[in-house]
Amino acid sequence: MDVHSVGGVGTPWRLKGKGIIKAVVFACGCNLRCPQCQNWTTTYDGREKAFTPDEDAILMSKTRRRYGVDRMAISGGESALNKPWLIKYVEKLKKLNPDDKARIHIDTNATILTEEYID
Repeated sequence: MDVHSVGGVGTPWRLKGKGIIKAVVFACGCNLRCPQCQNWTTTYDGREKAFTPDEDAILMSKTRRRYGVDRMAISGGESALNKPWLIKYVEKLKKLNPDDKARIHIDTNATILTEEYID
């Protein structure tokens, strides 16, 4: 779990430079091998214990409250590789953060997304 003060490509410019703006969890693994990968160590050499979707959603929600942010992101690696895990994670995250200000951001290279997956 990490927090970002600058945000990534999906962060609106009006938020950048405003202090801590989002909480981020990183997924290991990717179906690509981009030489410019920004998270190479996490993506391809992750040795940490994997969390369940519920564990990660609880930790993300606590981090959101601790830092007073509305934006919660999952980055990687490729976040969409483990579809059952990601769906359970997002469902739990929505249950734990039902307020209108909560924003969930999923970073993906989109190479494995289908209309059915997105729905």
